[in-house]
Amino acid sequence: MPNTPQNKSPKNLPPRTPRVDAIVSEAGEDPYRLIRSYPEPTACSSCGSIYREGRWTWGSKADAAGANMVVCPACRRIKDEYFAGELIVSGAFVASHRDDVVATLRAEAEEETREHPLHRIGRMEELSDRVLVWTTDVHLARRLGEALNSNYKGSLKFDYPKGDETIRVEWERLDAHAPAPSPVAKQIPIEILASGLAVGPEVETYVRERLAKLDRFNSRMQACRVTIEAPTGHHKQGGPFDVSIKIEVPGPDIIVNRQQAKDLHVAIRFAFDAAQRMMDDQVRKMRPEEPRTDDRTFGTVVRVFPQEGYGFLQAADGHEVYFHRNSVVGAELEALAVGARVRFAEEPGDNGPQATSVVP
Repeated sequence: MPNTPQNKSPKNLPPRTPRVDAIVSEAGEDPYRLIRSYPEPTACSSCGSIYREGRWTWGSKADAAGANMVVCPACRRIKDEYFAGELIVSGAFVASHRDDVVATLRAEAEEETREHPLHRIGRMEELSDRVLVWTTDVHLARRLGEALNSNYKGSLKFDYPKGDETIRVEWERLDAHAPAPSPVAKQIPIEILASGLAVGPEVETYVRERLAKLDRFNSRMQACRVTIEAPTGHHKQGGPFDVSIKIEVPGPDIIVNRQQAKDLHVAIRFAFDAAQRMMDDQVRKMRPEEPRTDDRTFGTVVRVFPQEGYGFLQAADGHEVYFHRNSVVGAELEALAVGARVRFAEEPGDNGPQATSVVP
């Protein structure tokens, strides 16, 4: 993976002298990490986000009326150019499909920022053969890299600098175009119906790639129809797009209705993910019932990042396991303290083991 040019590295300069209303960091901690509560209501004077019930959310002008005014951690990072996440996207595929890659990045970032105001793209640079992205948090940089890898394949790497609450993500794809489908592979008839847009070969190839993944779960698929709807007069990076799927199989057909996203590749991914879940359920119902076993084991929480929505725990044999907010069962992520004993189940992830469930 080529290194980022020296003049393109994030300018992680020491933060400016904090004002009275700024977050005061503990020794050795990220100076932008939220370590105390604000009086409620508190509003960001830059982006308009509102601090309430212990977290930052999006609000209206009415919510900000009479509120205590500060600058939220995300806006401070952007102003100081002190970013937590760095994503390097490179390779011949980027040079050939830069618009699609950038559209995917912006769509994923918009979905994340809509739910988490502190998770944003702070800066993006589009070069001829690469795209450089800096984010205000760790989780968004990881999500962007995983989205590219899910949509377009390639090579994905994560690096967490020791002793620093930052992440460096690298995604690379060296081939300029998707390889042609193998002539010996099973060819399932595919029909793509598009309304309001023209579907190019890249979309058709991506649909076929996703269908091939489903075929590994159910080799009895007979045909697939994908319906794509776009608003009238949309632009290339417009939307939102609605994607529906009908897969013909013996017995009840697999039908997924109107999965929506502002990026077409993301909408297609959502639809095929839903189809895979439905197909798994259908295959499971056809199998004889087996005695259930609890494959969870005990571990200890060693690091938690509530603002970023993830943490790490240590298994009994000493190896570390990544877990996301959505994996915590029966409690909130904020309730997990370092040293807490939990039960968890794990599976291989893109950057090592990750927990599928964490039970306090």
